[in-house]
Amino acid sequence: MVATTGGWSPADAGEVVSMGMVGGREQLEEALRLAQLQAKDLRDEEKAAIHRRRAASADKRRTASQQAEKRAQAGGELHAALARRRQGRTASVSDPCGLSRACATAAAAGDA
Repeated sequence: MVATTGGWSPADAGEVVSMGMVGGREQLEEALRLAQLQAKDLRDEEKAAIHRRRAASADKRRTASQQAEKRAQAGGELHAALARRRQGRTASVSDPCGLSRACATAAAAGDA
């Protein structure tokens, strides 16, 4: 016995269960009926409204893409600035007081 959510099904009891299958001609007729329900002749103003909605949607996508690109570029610039700052910090770590720079400046002033 195959367990289902309800515990058992009529098929488990050996009963014939209708599966709702139809023959090829009935399937074709149903497909044509559905296609005719979906097919609708649109008036010019309806077509224009659809065109406007699609254009507005395309504009929104284009704007969102441009904004995402700007954010990515800004992020890249931020990473570059942070990298420069880190490099400056590593230079100052090797000479924390900046003495070598001060000595070089003083020596240059004394030579002049």
